Amino acid sequence: GKGRYTKRDGQAYGYAGGIRNDGTVIMNGGKIQDNVAMYYGQGISRDESSMARGAGVYNAGTFTMNGGSIANNICYDNITRMAYSGGGGIYNTGSLSIYGGTFSENKAGMGGAIYNEGYCIIDGADVLINKNSAESTISTAGNSSGGGIYVAAGTVELKEGTLSNNRAHNTASTGMENNSNTIHQGNGGAVHVANTGTKEAPATFIMSGGTIKGNYAYGNTGKEGSYVRCGGGIFIQGGTG
Repeated sequence: GKGRYTKRDGQAYGYAGGIRNDGTVIMNGGKIQDNVAMYYGQGISRDESSMARGAGVYNAGTFTMNGGSIANNICYDNITRMAYSGGGGIYNTGSLSIYGGTFSENKAGMGGAIYNEGYCIIDGADVLINKNSAESTISTAGNSSGGGIYVAAGTVELKEGTLSNNRAHNTASTGMENNSNTIHQGNGGAVHVANTGTKEAPATFIMSGGTIKGNYAYGNTGKEGSYVRCGGGIFIQGGTG
């Protein structure tokens, strides 16, 4: 599916730029690309309850990917751009099984390729999650995290497949306060495991195979030439990994 779900200015109002699934989808090939999920609001106050989600796919059902590509999808809002947005490729609250195919050039504030709150398994030799990015121009906890995958809750299992050349990048000129220092973080170039899950279902990342290589994270501390890099491959904020 190439195109946009149109509600305002050719862009989705919040959720699902390409496909919203509450049932069952099996993707054996084809392309989901060049879609936009945009939260269009007023003012500068934002939190995760009002973020754009799932530019390519918003999955609340069962989504199985055996092949094809999910590429060049972007989540953002009209004020902070990509800061409060999740899942450039897929935002998952259901069951997501990836056995083949590629994710590339997808962008969001958190989870450039995948933002997970449900269950996700990645198990295929030809699965490639490559050159996706989590980007932000403001410094708020969670922003620019998980260039490849952001695990907010639930479980992501990597059994086979490759995460490469993904990035978490924060370019803010002012930042959040942490121990009286201004820090602009890019967390988890490939994977960010957050501390936002519940006691019963903590954010969990399980890796029993596959490859994580060549990913990077960077951000600006507010001092010229000074950067914070947290987890070029995997950043574990909380939960388990």
